[in-house]
Amino acid sequence: MLLERAGICDAADVTVGGVLDVRSDKKPTTTTVRVTGRTFDGDHGTNTFQLDDATSMEANVNGPALGYTKAGVLHNRAGEYGVFGPAELMPRG
Repeated sequence: MLLERAGICDAADVTVGGVLDVRSDKKPTTTTVRVTGRTFDGDHGTNTFQLDDATSMEANVNGPALGYTKAGVLHNRAGEYGVFGPAELMPRG
């Protein structure tokens, strides 16, 4: 919905999934985040990165999601379209 409201893509084109274990207050040692998208030629590409135990589970999950959304919105508003690598989309401060 955030990407659709930002004018980047339709909500139907975005899938979000995952499992959150809330049985314990302590989070796993690492949180693995995978961002998968479709390239302009129809192939799928995935960027994977891991976040360590330095921050909370909430920050590990929500921070990158909102950071990637913000980066996408900034590129979109600047009129920049196309295929971007992880360096261009990594969340910035």
